[in-house]
Amino acid sequence: MDKFEVKLDQAARAAWMSYVGGMTQDEIATQLGVSRPGVQRLLALARQEGLVKVHIDHPISTCMALGSTLRERFLLPAPVVAESLAEKEAMLSQRLFKAIADVARESEAAFIGIGRIDRRATLFQDHFISETELDELLGREAVGELLGWPLNRRGEVVDCSITRRVTSLPLERFGKHLMVGIAGGRDKAPAILAALRGGWLKGLVTDEIAARHILEAME
Repeated sequence: MDKFEVKLDQAARAAWMSYVGGMTQDEIATQLGVSRPGVQRLLALARQEGLVKVHIDHPISTCMALGSTLRERFLLPAPVVAESLAEKEAMLSQRLFKAIADVARESEAAFIGIGRIDRRATLFQDHFISETELDELLGREAVGELLGWPLNRRGEVVDCSITRRVTSLPLERFGKHLMVGIAGGRDKAPAILAALRGGWLKGLVTDEIAARHILEAME
């Protein structure tokens, strides 16, 4: 058995654990004795070689397929937090990335989500940051994030190893823009309040629950 066949066998194991066994990438990494990026490469190989075939019997599958095609055609998604400074610099130097950044700078308004910083945070759940990095943010009293930039309770951008690898435009670049935050719910109240205290937002779309908890926290 050559090296490719061995790798293909391992890809098949990783695919079964992920798609049938319902295991997380961290669990698969531990089981196979590889890194999490290694698991991602194995799953990509399994899909590339046709080992994984998925059929979704629901009308929404058409919408998902269209969305996937658009992502592939325009390179829309980029990691919020690069894995290294070198990777960040490489992305920032790409022509398409620069073009998107130019559009963002010239826009008159920005409508953005406000993220929480805890173990249910999108940055953590989507594997942009590791558990160690999440603990680092929590240790520095980060409570929320705007465009991936972590904020403390006073609304100040937290200076840490993660911050230096964020690929989004710096929040200061949006000073002249109409930046409108969109978030709601009790769990996001601390993050919303941080964004307001930092003076980053000129508008807010939220719900009654979040508004009530924000006002109670200010009393």
